[in-house]
Amino acid sequence: MRNLSAILAALPSLGVAATFLITWIRPETLGDNMLQDLLCLMLLEFIMMHATTFLSAMPLLASGHKGKIVLVVIFAVIYSLFGIVMPLSWGAPWLIVGFAMLAGQKVYAVVRDPKEPSPAEIMSWGAGIALYILFVASAALLPFPRFGITADSVRPPGGDKFDDPHCIIAAGMLYWLGMAATNYFVTKAQTDAAAPVHAAATAAHVSP
Repeated sequence: MRNLSAILAALPSLGVAATFLITWIRPETLGDNMLQDLLCLMLLEFIMMHATTFLSAMPLLASGHKGKIVLVVIFAVIYSLFGIVMPLSWGAPWLIVGFAMLAGQKVYAVVRDPKEPSPAEIMSWGAGIALYILFVASAALLPFPRFGITADSVRPPGGDKFDDPHCIIAAGMLYWLGMAATNYFVTKAQTDAAAPVHAAATAAHVSP
């Protein structure tokens, strides 16, 4: 099934979008702290987008393998501080593990094989940034329904009331749906582009 890899690429983001939707409708369904965790996740996603872009662009910003590694380590330390302090301040330490896994995987890939980003990677980054800005802006402009979320449902660091947490959750759901679609179509385009090459290689291999 040619589209299987594209479907598999979209599933993680679809799962996150479903988590946002469930929490939007019934905040306590997936745990008492899920609403607060998802709000923190949206902040971490902003940091992760920046980190991924800078780390992947290292081959373009520095010459020489050692220079690239030094820049990667510097940026990794800076973004790791954000990835640790922010979840702790929100009372969501488990998010540190997820951030560390994603960032660590990216750092390892860049250090092991520093290369220029592919067109598919550039397309994914651009789509992610555009979707994030679009839907976070929509949270401030559109009158999303509250469903089960109220202003008293979550207390951000400092203890002040969060007036519109439901708008951030709605934006998060739309963002992750958009990322699922992006991952699906980017992966499908890669698969379709590789299919003729694979078919030609197979034909050459089996021909007498």
